[in-house]
Amino acid sequence: MKVLHLQTGCRLHFGLIELAAGEPMRFAGLGLMLDQPNFELAFSAAESFTVDASPIESQNPTADSKDEFESRIGAAIRQRQALVAGTEQRSTTCHVRLLNALPLHSGLGAGTQLAASVAAGLELFTRAQPTSSAQPAANCLQPTLWQPILDAQPTLSAQWLSQHADRGLRSAVGLVGFLRGGLILDEGYPSDQACGTKADRMTRPLAAQTQQLAAQWRVVLAVPQQRAEISGAKEAEVMAELGSLPNPHRPQMLALAQRAMGLAADNNHFVEFTDCLDRYMQFGAQLFSRYQGGMYNGADVTEAVQLAQAVGLRGVGQSSWGPTVFGFAETQACAEHRAEQLRRQRPDWSVRISTPATCGARYRWQPSHHKETPICDSSVL
Repeated sequence: MKVLHLQTGCRLHFGLIELAAGEPMRFAGLGLMLDQPNFELAFSAAESFTVDASPIESQNPTADSKDEFESRIGAAIRQRQALVAGTEQRSTTCHVRLLNALPLHSGLGAGTQLAASVAAGLELFTRAQPTSSAQPAANCLQPTLWQPILDAQPTLSAQWLSQHADRGLRSAVGLVGFLRGGLILDEGYPSDQACGTKADRMTRPLAAQTQQLAAQWRVVLAVPQQRAEISGAKEAEVMAELGSLPNPHRPQMLALAQRAMGLAADNNHFVEFTDCLDRYMQFGAQLFSRYQGGMYNGADVTEAVQLAQAVGLRGVGQSSWGPTVFGFAETQACAEHRAEQLRRQRPDWSVRISTPATCGARYRWQPSHHKETPICDSSVL
């Protein structure tokens, strides 16, 4: 018996280009996938759908509640069940175990990455099941070494992922990043298409450009202890209010995003790339300043940005609503030096170095060495 493992990193979001209904490129934006921190899930055979998120508590006693992770995984399973009801011939029930987790509500796109991981994992697990006792699963579906999610055949699309993960109503950066990694320029909705409901998401083109970052560059992440959370219904309310007026800086932001895409892969263009990113984020932050009390979401995030800039990081900003703050370093050695400076000045912050993702999520099949005990049963799901 084999177990499917699936890993995906986190996403940084540098800001949305347009929020107004009826305008070109509504919800377009620029973002980046990172390898760490990440999610890892394991899918194994079971008589019914079961979920276990207990490993995260031993990794970090202050981590988000395992109950919230299990609830989110359960919701993603139900989403798939509703979509495939009566259409599949193979058994798809399994035990889903969360081995490693991104922090929720930290600006790293954890909700999208978790939902996408469950959707993609269930799909790959289902494909590997035999349709009958006389027709075993193909070995080509069961690599034992990590493989990019896009190598799985048939290839998963962003549109499929949006539907099965129930994500992408606004930004598609996280969905595209899950599939492809790299720097992502989400082109948003066409000006003649409505958006705001699940039905709209079903027909959104999800057009995006992707580009790899220069191999030497690193990203330092700093997370203050305090957070001014904006998510869920509150985020939807803010977005609706901001959607009444077009962004006067949309042309400049688009030009800067396209320029950054062109510079991203060249080690020699680090300064120019981070300058573009700085200017892009300054324009983007102006859209949300009255809801954040300034360019950044709260005093602690503002302090983290200023300190990251003071130690020499470039292209410093707040990912999504924060509280995660990021900054770029030209090499691993520079990143280590500046991260240590941050830790010395603020030992109470979480500071780590991450590498830009060169591909999307990855998967592999491993032998099952022991029987895992489910924490909750199918009645919970």
